[in-house]
Formats: sequence, structure tokens, C-alpha cells
Amino acid sequence: MSSGAIVLLPFVAGVLVYADTLAYDFVWDDTIILFDKVRHYLSLFDVVREPAGLAGLRVYRPITFGSYWVDILVWGRTALGFHLTGVLLHGLNSALVAGAARGLGCGAWPAVLAGLVFAVHPIHSEAVSWIACRADLLATTGALVALIVALRDRARPRAAWLALLVLATLGAVGSKEVGVAVPLVLLVLEIVAGASGRPRWQRPAVGAAAVLLYVVMRPGDRVVGLGMDIFGLDGLMGVLGAFGFYVGQLVLPWGVTAYVPEAPHGPGVMLWALAGLTAGVGVLLAGEREGTLRRFGLAWCALTLGPPLLVAVAEMLQTKVSERYLYLPSVGLALVIGGELTRYQARLQQRTLQSGVAAVLCVLAAVTVMRNRIWYDGIALWSAVVAVEQRDALPFTNLGVALKQAGRVAEADAALTTALAKRGDSSNRRLALINLGHVRLQQRRGEEAIPLFEEANAIGPHAWALHGLGIGYRWRAHALAAAGDAGAAAATRADAERVLRDGLQINARNHKLHFVLAGVLYDQGRYGEAVEHYRQVVALAPNTEVAVTAAGAVEQLTRGQ
Repeated sequence: MSSGAIVLLPFVAGVLVYADTLAYDFVWDDTIILFDKVRHYLSLFDVVREPAGLAGLRVYRPITFGSYWVDILVWGRTALGFHLTGVLLHGLNSALVAGAARGLGCGAWPAVLAGLVFAVHPIHSEAVSWIACRADLLATTGALVALIVALRDRARPRAAWLALLVLATLGAVGSKEVGVAVPLVLLVLEIVAGASGRPRWQRPAVGAAAVLLYVVMRPGDRVVGLGMDIFGLDGLMGVLGAFGFYVGQLVLPWGVTAYVPEAPHGPGVMLWALAGLTAGVGVLLAGEREGTLRRFGLAWCALTLGPPLLVAVAEMLQTKVSERYLYLPSVGLALVIGGELTRYQARLQQRTLQSGVAAVLCVLAAVTVMRNRIWYDGIALWSAVVAVEQRDALPFTNLGVALKQAGRVAEADAALTTALAKRGDSSNRRLALINLGHVRLQQRRGEEAIPLFEEANAIGPHAWALHGLGIGYRWRAHALAAAGDAGAAAATRADAERVLRDGLQINARNHKLHFVLAGVLYDQGRYGEAVEHYRQVVALAPNTEVAVTAAGAVEQLTRGQ
């Protein structure tokens, strides 16, 4: 079998099994990351050194966010383009898995099957179907390229391979922090694969230099959220529970696990943890001839799973475990499978075994396509989550937001009202209050919306809460003016101006704050100032409906000047 065929089949399988996601919408954090954050990048420099004051994750992932920036330039707000990039990356990664397996000594068909297992494994639905998970895809691309480059350099050492190794490792860690595992993986490769044309320390050292470069470039305000409590008994149990969850999901990925608010615990996950540890010990004790590739695959899984296990006990994310974290570690599983099939590749000539392997791959592909569907849009996702998670506020809040965006206002009101009665921290409550307030504004229930925004701001000032409060105060001022109370109307307009300017102090790029403030200034007869804010709307959000309205206001107010 040619090398082209070895990588082509997994690539095609990886693309086909996720082709349905091309029709999917933005969900969850997608719009925050893309349009409240990356859309405001003006150049490549902003990708490398992000401007201050932008919304979104406080992480340093220039490769990931740079890819989003390019997609925005090409596709605008069309979700299809973003999903297409993710699908192609998954196809590429599936091909790279096959190529890496072949380079590690797998037979041709076992290498193809390793790539196919990776391509259709159901555990990847979240990572590929959800646009916000692109970091996992790109980090895996960088790690696999680094591995393949290291294998090429082992076979025929060249300075060019070392340069590519630096770029690949930097690409991995610059996509997601888990890329710090790449130098350790390269070190394990040197240990299990034996001597080559270079000293064993050189390739891992080159990878470590790339990681050090990333650390130097990383801004100081990015934090990992880890404390000393991770070393206590609760931290240990959380790590073991997360490990058991991940082992179970690798073996039997089923059900909805998009939102897991607590580190898993209980006898089930502990049994999976025990099974995983037992399998690991068995691989370590295997004979040298039988266990080389299995050891490397196990090391890949363990080293790349380390950071996700710490997430389970860190105070930095709403979800303590996530299937997307298994995307990179599952490469190790695929390599182990490729190695095992190589040991028995003569039996792959048997029709019965071939039929069995094909049937397993078809079942995995069918399960993957089925699991993809919950990522179709926000309503599908959060409806599936609240069906199994009734305790927390966040799923109901996000369902309410999705319903609001779909124009199903009454249902959104009910979901957000339910969210306020569920458990959650102050940040979750504030989010529910803000969104319920905006739903009440959509229902023209401004007086009911105002106290919701006021309570949200009492928890902590938020640009969208101040935006809603500004709208509520403006409506109240209109009502007071209509009732003949000019003094109270003027005072309320002043309140509206104050809260909107407070909002712009938080996020000066929020075009909707500028738009409402322009309207308040217009109501006060301050037409020149209103024009300036309408112009800000056009500059910040071109090609949007609100920008068209703002441009019309500018034309009307400046006519005859």
C-alpha cells in the first residue's frame, strides 16, 4: 500500500463522519470568542499581543485565535466556514495519526486502521462539532507533526528537521497549553525507540526550547487557576474521578457529557480508574519486544491527559471534565491499537476478521454522527443537558439565551426564571439576571427589567447589564415625559447616560452601548455628541443592522451642515 493511500483513507473518513456539522450553528462560547473578542483584532500583531479590554477567555493561544481571525476575514459571521475548518483539521489529524503509526513501525493496514479509529471515535464529537474547541484540534496537529518530524530526524538527522520541530512544538503549545507535553513525549520516544544519529537529549531539548519561547511570550495576566488544595485528599479524589471518567469515555462514549459541573466521583468512575491503572501497569510490565509501541502510546495518553486532570480540581472553568480534553490523548489509544494490530496483521487477511473490523468502524461512525447532533445549535445542546442535569443554573441560563436568540421569548423567560431558582455562584446568577432582563426588554416589560439589571450590577458591574439598564432608564424617561413630568424625565435620562458611560468604561468596543447612548444624547438635544457615538457604531460593527440604523441617523443629523 502506498504512503498516500495510508493517509488518504483516514482523512476521508474523518471528513465524512463530521460532514453533517457543516450545517450547524454557533453555540455556547462561540460568539463570545469570535465576535466579542477576535473580531476586534486589527492585524497580526493583535493576534500575537492581544489588545486590552476584550471579552473571552484569559488564555494565550495565538495560533488558535489567529485561525479564528483568518476565518472571520474570509467567512464573516457564517458558521459553515468555521465548521469547515474544524472538519478539515480533524481529517488532517486522522491522516497524521496514520502517518505517525507507520513511522513508529506499524504495518500499512494497521496504520490505516489506527487512523480510522481516530477518525470515527465518538469521543471526538465535542472537539470537532463545537467551534470553540479548535484549540484541541490545532494542538493535536502540532503535536503529531512534531512526532513525525522527530521520527524523520531519527531516520536521517538534518538541521532542517530540528527547525521544523521548534515550529511544530510552538504550534502545539501556542494552540493550547497542553502542548507543554510535547517535549516529554519526545523524551519518551528517545527512551523506548533506542539510539539514533543524535544524542537522545537533543530533540526533547529543542522541543523544550520552543515551550520556553511560548512561556516568554505569554502575557503575565494569564493565570492557570491552580492552588495548593489540589494536593489534598479532595484534590486526589477529584483527579482519580476525572481519570476514571476519561477512561470510561474512551472505552464507552455514550450519553450527554457536555456539561459536568463537579469532578466525577462514585464507585463507577473509581472502577474505571482502577481498570485504567491496571492496564497501564500491565503495559509497563510487558516484555520489551511486545510492549515498545504500547509503552509509547500509554505515555502519550498519560502525559497529554495530565493537564486535563488538573482542570478537574482547578478553579478556572465551569466544566470540571470535558470530552474535548480526550482529543489529544486519544492519539495514544490509536497508536496502541495500531501496534497491537501489527502484531497480528497476518490475521487481517481473514475475511471474517476484516468484516468484523469494518463492522466495528461502521458502528463507531454511526454513534459519532448521532452524538454530533446535540451540537446542532444552542437549543439542541442545552435541551439535552437540562434533560440530565437539573441542579445547576448555568444550563438553564444558556438554554434561555439560545431560546431568546431564536425569538422564542416566552420559553426563554421560563428557562431563565428557572435558572434563578437553581444553584450557582454569584457569576452564574448575574448572567441569568442579565439575560432575563434583556428578555423582559424584548417583551416591552421595561419596568420589570430594571430591577433585574440593578441586581446584576450589584453583584458586579457588567457591560451588558449596564446596556440593559440604560435602555430601561431611557424608556422610563420617555414615559415620564409623556406624563408631563419633565424634571423626572431629565433626571432619568441623566441616569441612563451615566450607566451607559460606565458600561463603555468596561468595554469601549461594545457598539450597542454606543448606540443606546447616542439615543439618550439625542433625547437631550445634544445632537453633535449623538452623531459621534452613532459613528462609533458604524466603525465598530459594520455590515450589521444596527450600523445601518446608526448610519441613517448620522445622515439625518448632519444633513445641511
